[in-house]
Amino acid sequence: MTTPPTGPQPEPTPPEAPVRVPEETPPLPPKEAPDNIPVEAPESDPGEVPEPPPSEVPQED
Repeated sequence: MTTPPTGPQPEPTPPEAPVRVPEETPPLPPKEAPDNIPVEAPESDPGEVPEPPPSEVPQED
């Protein structure tokens, strides 16, 4: 009675579950990481645009 219950349990359940989870996690982060880096660079440019405008400085003075 100890052979049938221990055979099917550690065979398909443990090996398939941990192998599918780590495979989908690593491929997703590495692909988005390089895309986010270049996207943040252009965002900082427009953010500095409102600072250089001299029309707002003389108006407040």
